[in-house]
Amino acid sequence: MDTTRPRDRRVLEHQTRAAHRICGCTPPFSTPVPASADAAEVARAFAEAHLCERHAEHASGAVLLVVSELVTHALFYGAPPIVVTIECEVTQIRVTVTDGSPLVQTPDSVHRALSLVLVDRLGGDWATELAEHGETFWCTIPTGVA
Repeated sequence: MDTTRPRDRRVLEHQTRAAHRICGCTPPFSTPVPASADAAEVARAFAEAHLCERHAEHASGAVLLVVSELVTHALFYGAPPIVVTIECEVTQIRVTVTDGSPLVQTPDSVHRALSLVLVDRLGGDWATELAEHGETFWCTIPTGVA
């Protein structure tokens, strides 16, 4: 489980982002996802449609799995609005899922543990952060591009 304090996560995120260049081909894309039974499917379709064609070819399967898992997690433990953001940073794809559950920390559960194992195994850096608007979970997926 991630025990890093929120302030330290922001420092880690800033350092991680500074080490990667932003893609000049594909801008970041965000969309709200409906809080419904087909939320994960909608989120995967959005991610697939907005993945960088130049850099994300080898990361697409992992990105779709992570998006699906994080949106499902937000559905179970968060509240609307659920927003998914996909960003190409050339050497990695950044996936961010935010929910609107005010100041509610996700309880420990088997589902949360499995989600974190999947994200940890498939991705690079990741963190969760509580905010007034809810919980934000971001992770990076290596693209294999040098």
